[in-house]
Amino acid sequence: MQSLPSPSQTSAHHGDAASETNSCPEAEEGKSDVARLLRQIDLEYEAAQQGITGLAFGTARHDFINARMEQVAVYHEQLATCVGETEATRLIYDHYAQHIG
Repeated sequence: MQSLPSPSQTSAHHGDAASETNSCPEAEEGKSDVARLLRQIDLEYEAAQQGITGLAFGTARHDFINARMEQVAVYHEQLATCVGETEATRLIYDHYAQHIG
């Protein structure tokens, strides 16, 4: 049985000070924050997809995928501070559809 990669192996940004910020004060900085958040969301969805298609079974697999989706929710909140709730939700959905289908 193959084990799933740990969260630190799939998304090294966890605990990073940059991922803890929740505001987009300047227009240019806001754009880069949005791009960074969307990239982090992509990484979480990629890791979740690997969890779905991987060889792991049972609770460990579920816990891994659940942790990825919980992190996406954190990024969604941060994204909403930059672009608003409606646009953040649309972006999250678009990226979900690209990765998970």
